[in-house]
Amino acid sequence: MKIFLIVISVVLTLQVIARESAGVGNGGGTVICPNKTVLLDYYEGQVNSDYTYKKLSNLTSEQLNTLFFKRVALYDEVLANFLRSLKNLYQKKKVELDSATFKIPDDFKNIFYERNCKLAVNIVQKRPTLGFEKIFFINKDLYQNLDVVTKEGLMFHELLYMVAINLEAENSRQVRQALAYLMSDQFEDSNREALHKNFYVKVTAGGFFSRFESYLPVICPRIERYGHKCSDF
Repeated sequence: MKIFLIVISVVLTLQVIARESAGVGNGGGTVICPNKTVLLDYYEGQVNSDYTYKKLSNLTSEQLNTLFFKRVALYDEVLANFLRSLKNLYQKKKVELDSATFKIPDDFKNIFYERNCKLAVNIVQKRPTLGFEKIFFINKDLYQNLDVVTKEGLMFHELLYMVAINLEAENSRQVRQALAYLMSDQFEDSNREALHKNFYVKVTAGGFFSRFESYLPVICPRIERYGHKCSDF
């Protein structure tokens, strides 16, 4: 069994290394309409899966964070703690840029939205060459006009995407689906099987290991190159 786990870890590591040249992550997006701006993840959740987000609209930043980590922990406490540690990394390694313009990534294509709306990339993450470099780059002009639900949602997206891209993920599509489900009102009716299918599998790019702890030998060395140690969590 130990040999089997080592082989799988090596395979996943090679897949991560193969994507090193990508450099910049897909980005946290929003749909900007005349009367509202919505996190792309939630917008797709509403359009594609009939999710609703009434509960989120009444929550503060602190309450949104509590809800996010609590729901992740319902499936895997280790993953929740790992994401908490990445939140600290996000706070230290983010920077707001004036007059920034980020390219719309390929996985934003074929997204249906209202005619008078438009897509925008608000945040991108970049693998650092040196440990002290910034990782999360924010379009300040767009970001400063967002409500708290969208701002926190963008951070949640970036945390989940950092996990996914350092495993097998090729883009952020499944991460958007995972976050859309996790923060929806419909989550309240979920069981463990639904959590595995609609959240965990999508964040871990297949969910080969049922426990996130088994991914740590693969993901920790990669995250440490961001200037963040797994021992911090």
